[in-house]
Amino acid sequence: MQKLIFFDLDGTIINPSKRYHVIHAEICSSLGIKPFGIDEYWEYKRNKLPESELLIRCGANHFEIDGAINERSLMLEDASYLKYDTLHNEIDGVLNLLAKKNELVLITFRSKRKELEVQLKYLGIKDYFTKVLSTKPTRTPKYMGKVRLIEENYQYIDNSIFFGDTEVDILTGKYFKMTTVACNN
Repeated sequence: MQKLIFFDLDGTIINPSKRYHVIHAEICSSLGIKPFGIDEYWEYKRNKLPESELLIRCGANHFEIDGAINERSLMLEDASYLKYDTLHNEIDGVLNLLAKKNELVLITFRSKRKELEVQLKYLGIKDYFTKVLSTKPTRTPKYMGKVRLIEENYQYIDNSIFFGDTEVDILTGKYFKMTTVACNN
């Protein structure tokens, strides 16, 4: 019997670190401040420092922050930045192997469906997934956005597995009492 296996995208399958840093650097440049280097930037991000605080530490004025954060959110899913994403090492082989005997479902917070589809095709992983579920990020609690996507698309999810890299992903899997795997890349 095939298992239903859900995968988060950003961080779990793809490495978006260069995209996030390029956007950080461009936002800083537009504000006339010096960006953090990629290693320092990701050290702060891993410690859950909000982007607004990063910009302040780079020298942004408080009154510039809201506009910069809004601009950043528009840039995150722009095709010109998605090209910086790469697949994690050996993930293509893992997906290929799992797709032979299981139903793979991608579930992600993305607002721009067309850009998501183009990215999956460009990375060569689109055909591994029987479904691609995406929605705009929700506010409170955030994991309920993914819960709703699953509920709207599946009636039977017993014996399923959820792979993700954030608390949101873990809470989604646990909500359904799925086997939940936390990836740390």
